Amino acid sequence: MTQLASGTTRTATDATDRCSAVAWSGDGEYLAMTVNTPRGYVLQIVHLETGIPVFGQVLGVQAPPVAPSMTWRGDTLVLTDRTGAWVLPTLLLTLTF
Repeated sequence: MTQLASGTTRTATDATDRCSAVAWSGDGEYLAMTVNTPRGYVLQIVHLETGIPVFGQVLGVQAPPVAPSMTWRGDTLVLTDRTGAWVLPTLLLTLTF
C-alpha cells in the first residue's frame, strides 16, 4: 500500500509473495518494484496517481537472498545484486512511457 501526496492510498501490486526492492522515480510519478511471483522474479512499474501498471516483466534472474539496490537515473532504472547470485551483477533498463 502506498500513500500519495493527496492522502489517498493505492495498492501498488497484487502479488501474493514478497516485494524485495522499491524505487520512486525522480518526479514521484512512478514506483518500480521487484516482486516474487509464481512466474518468476518480476520488475513492475506502477503509475502511482492512477494505480495502473505501466511495465511488468520477468527479469530472467533468480531472486537474490538480499534485495537488490534499485535506483532511477533519469529514465534508466539500475538494479544491482550485491550477493553474487546473478551472472551479471547490474541490470540497466531504459524505459520510455
